[in-house]
Order: sequence, then structure tokens, then C-alpha cells
Amino acid sequence: MKTIRNMILLIALFLLIPFTPIHASSDVYVEDTYGALSQEEVDELNAYAAQIADQYEFGVYARIIEDSTEQSYDDMTNFIEKYYTDESLGYGNTDNGVLLLITQCSKGGSYQVYIPYCDKQSMFSLDGMDIMDSAARSGLYEHDYYSAIRDYIKEADGLMAYYSENGEHYGSNYDEPADSTPIKKGITFGLPPIIALITVLAQKSKHKTKDIATTAHSYVPGNGVHLTNSRDMFLYESVTRAPIPKHDDNDSSPGGSSFSSSGGMHSGGGHF
Repeated sequence: MKTIRNMILLIALFLLIPFTPIHASSDVYVEDTYGALSQEEVDELNAYAAQIADQYEFGVYARIIEDSTEQSYDDMTNFIEKYYTDESLGYGNTDNGVLLLITQCSKGGSYQVYIPYCDKQSMFSLDGMDIMDSAARSGLYEHDYYSAIRDYIKEADGLMAYYSENGEHYGSNYDEPADSTPIKKGITFGLPPIIALITVLAQKSKHKTKDIATTAHSYVPGNGVHLTNSRDMFLYESVTRAPIPKHDDNDSSPGGSSFSSSGGMHSGGGHF
């Protein structure tokens, strides 16, 4: 009887516990399962990232992994989104965080910076994503993984500090401001055609012919036409242009950041 009573009390106590969604967030901010960093470097970078994450309540993650599927090399955008979700990254019980994912496969190395759609995504802009991407790229092209992650964390810190001090993110999201007022729309779309029409009519009136001549005699002087000078004049010029070599597909240039269909922010990333 006593056992049954204890079980009832235990069940009642369990029911009183508030049910809240549990987010298995990771407090391991820097991890290298590929073996590009020493343990001392991992510990130092992890402590640096943890300090910034706690200050802004926003996880700053970096991972170096081996991708046996090679999917990251062909489609890092989808790969990194799935990785972030599968690893349950995010500060506390939220998805708030930024991830620099560096992958290695038989094809080579790949990287990208990613921020999922989350509460504090507004601290960053596409310009900010470009900055973090550029910081990581500089080290990765030299195969200096430590510098790549350190500089990326430093830039993430700077961007969040800017937001904290100014109440807005640094840079822009490449969006042109929309003009919704009817008057301004009328000026924008209606005025140029009107001006063009007036200009054409004015030019036409200047060149209007009074009478139509049927022969060329009216335009020939009475004593005829005499050539006093002649010269060769080339009206057309042939120019050969050679394209300037661009970076190949293994390189990525700043300005490649964008929003994905899920609302996440992706840097341009690339291969190294």
C-alpha cells in the first residue's frame, strides 16, 4: 500500500514539472575532428569563442570535419544547414548562433559561414557575413586553420559589439529601399516618358521640311559643285578585346553572401 502511495506521489510530482522545449545546445564552440589543430589551439579558440558567446548570448561556432560524402564540396549551402540542425547548435535553448564550417574531402577543402533564421539574426547583415567570410578565407588559403578561426571569431565579436553600441547591424543587406508613395511612383515612372516625348516633338519641329523637293537641283549652287579638298576618313574602328582572367571556381570573392529560402544567412564560402 505504501509503495502504491509513493508511486502516485511520484507521478503527481512529475506532472507538476513544467514542460518546456529542450534545446540540446552545444557549449563546445570550437571542435576539430579532422586533426588540423593541436589540442592547445582548440582549447584556446574554444575559450575565446565561449567568452564572446556568453557576453552576447549568441553562440560562435567553428568546426573542422571530414566529409566522406563529399556533399559539402558540391552543395555547402544545404550541407551546413543540415549540420547546424543535426548538431543542435545554438546558445541556450535557442538557435542563436553563427557557424564557420570547414570540411575536407577527397576533392579538397570547403568552407562557409552560416547563421540560421533566429531571434538575434538581426545583429548581422550580408555585409557582416562577407567580413567574417573574408577573415576565414585569408587563413584557409594559406592552410592556417588557427588564424582562419581566430580571425573569424574576432570579426564576429566586432560585429556584435557594433550592434550592441549602435542598436543596428553594421553594413547593409543589399536591399534597395522601396518607394511606395503614389506621388513618388508617378514621378519615377511617369515623368521620364513625358520628358522624352516633349524632347522628340521639339527636335522634330526643328527639322520639319516646308516643301518636298522632287529633284536635287534646289540644293546645287548655280555654278555647280567643285571639290577643293579630299581626305580619307574611317567611320568604323575594329577593336579586339581580350577578357581579363577571373578567379576560378575554387576561389570566392567578397559580396557573395545571401539569404537562403529557409531565411538563413550564408556567406559566399568556397574551396581552398
